[in-house]
Amino acid sequence: MTVPWDTPARQSSTRCAYVELAARSSFSFLRGASPPAALVRQARDLEYDAVAVTDCDGLYGIVRAHEAAIQQGVRLIVGCELTVGTEPPFRSLVVLVENREGYSNLCKILTESHSRHPKGQARTPEEDLPRNTYAGIPASRVCGHAGGLWALVPPIPAPPPLELAEWAEAFGERISLTVHRHFDGADVARDVRRNASLGQGHQAARCDAEHAAVALG
Repeated sequence: MTVPWDTPARQSSTRCAYVELAARSSFSFLRGASPPAALVRQARDLEYDAVAVTDCDGLYGIVRAHEAAIQQGVRLIVGCELTVGTEPPFRSLVVLVENREGYSNLCKILTESHSRHPKGQARTPEEDLPRNTYAGIPASRVCGHAGGLWALVPPIPAPPPLELAEWAEAFGERISLTVHRHFDGADVARDVRRNASLGQGHQAARCDAEHAAVALG
């Protein structure tokens, strides 16, 4: 049976200038809504060249996303949104796989992260995390397995400058600070405050097709 969306990717005379580098699927319970295949189909409909599926603390949606990407002719970027830290405030770090080394390192990071927080031991209110976050790893352990990975640092909560410097040393040119445009008139002011608090020596993440960290493509 063939359904309308099971068709080759639309051929367009112009490339979409945007690539989504941090998309959670419904496998990120209470934090993502769309199934992985739906994310890929939407990327196809929007004429994206690629899309990154980055579920929270796992590669749960990657297999279904990969199957859909083959059908839709969209390049899939394998990634994950990691819970980083050993005590509050915990932070997030999005990592994207560049090559086989990166995939291996990400699997090692996730294995250790989950081994530190066995399932069945719910998070406490003081930790300010979803109760089902059975993961969490020190930043130093992520930095020790940075090979083959690109890193995106979310603006909230902002990492301490010393931790950001540690990440920058580990990932080098493969790390970016993410910038979210809210179009509420305060974007410039937020960028100024962020740069003042984190320093000027880091690039902002560019979600355009020419600068996307494309992996396994």
